[in-house]
Amino acid sequence: MESGDININYPDCWKDDLRMSFLMSDFPSDRYVNPSQWDSKVSFWTRLMIDICRQTNSVAFDTTAMMERTRHNGKLPLGWETIITEMRSTGIIRTLNEFQTSDGSWFSWGLNLLIKRPLRWTWETSWSKIYGTSIPDNNCYVVPELLQIKCQHLVSFVGDLVGKGRIDYCITYRSLSSLYAGHCSDPRSLDIVLTQLQREGKASVRRGESGGDETLVKFRSPRDVAGGSVCVTEVDRGLVKLRQGIESLRINIGKQTSEVSNLRHSAHILVKQGDKAKAKRVLTRKKRLEGELMKSQQGLDNMELLLGKVEGVESDGLVIEALKAGNRALRMFTNDETIEDANSTMDEVQETIQDSELLSNTISSPFIDADDKELEEELEGLIVSGDSKGFNKTKDAKPLVETRQPIGFNSQAPVCNDSLLDELNALELSESLVNRLPSVPTHVLYSARNDSVMDDTATGI
Repeated sequence: MESGDININYPDCWKDDLRMSFLMSDFPSDRYVNPSQWDSKVSFWTRLMIDICRQTNSVAFDTTAMMERTRHNGKLPLGWETIITEMRSTGIIRTLNEFQTSDGSWFSWGLNLLIKRPLRWTWETSWSKIYGTSIPDNNCYVVPELLQIKCQHLVSFVGDLVGKGRIDYCITYRSLSSLYAGHCSDPRSLDIVLTQLQREGKASVRRGESGGDETLVKFRSPRDVAGGSVCVTEVDRGLVKLRQGIESLRINIGKQTSEVSNLRHSAHILVKQGDKAKAKRVLTRKKRLEGELMKSQQGLDNMELLLGKVEGVESDGLVIEALKAGNRALRMFTNDETIEDANSTMDEVQETIQDSELLSNTISSPFIDADDKELEEELEGLIVSGDSKGFNKTKDAKPLVETRQPIGFNSQAPVCNDSLLDELNALELSESLVNRLPSVPTHVLYSARNDSVMDDTATGI
């Protein structure tokens, strides 16, 4: 089984000759003859061509190259024109000419979607039915879905390299093409991606004005004004040339250092061999090369110092702009405010706090069911009633003793103060009864069982 490109991973049905025979066959004259088969074949070839572009790291494809990649057993799909027409009508692909002439505005998008695309599809369908052949296409198509993915990837890729200190946001097109070669199969795809990024305001491309100037590509950086356009300035061009000079000097210094080391080694060998004349000539060359190396090193130091100063000035400019923006914002918030307004506000806050405390104290005060005067009169009556019955707290009050309730005591029955006093008086022991009680022994007793001395407090008597 043959394929147009051995590096492409084809779907599993590519090995099924019966299934591929159906997919490679031509489409019927009209979709309504068998809509399901029509849509199934279009869907298969659409997914396959997009997958081929993804595997080859491309955002566009040529008609000739794609036909070769979709060749199966030496045969090409018979419904190629129909497949391309369907993909264009649904917006899955766009011709390169349409992509280049589109300005990316909403008006252009609506005009293309609502007017141009239906008219083009109607015209091509009518042409095919009348003449039996399709209108020759532009031979190159862009896949917008893959284009957006590649744009996001390129911006992220450049950001990572800048974070590692390998490049700056402004870089030559040649360097970018070399660094991104593993993610873009051809320069055309990179050009399409850069064109789209320019439309989105995320990058800018400036062609070389003379033969010695290189094309520069600048990506949006955190230093750029938010919402502003990205453009390559003369300062960017000067910085790029300065960095190129530094890189070139570093390479030359590396070569000169290696040559000086080789000459020193050669002179050492000649001295061992006894050829002092040749060794002297080698040392002379080494001495001259060391002088050139010293000059190159001094030039490199000067250029790096200049680059550092330029970058420092740029950073200082960013700090100054940030301070200016903060000052403008602060003035905007405090422009209409005065000291009198602040004092008035503080007074209002203090009044509000006092009102809140008063409200809190009012809410937490207890409820009173009766008038204080009535409560005082009732309390006075209770005191007078107690004195009339001979109950005096200072003379007759006795310490309360915890007693058990007598048998038959009903805890649910109401008990009045007079009955409690009578019961308490009945329980008091008279002096004569106390005098007739036997005295408590204080002598030591002996245990009858173990003849051990027991304290009288231990007997429980």
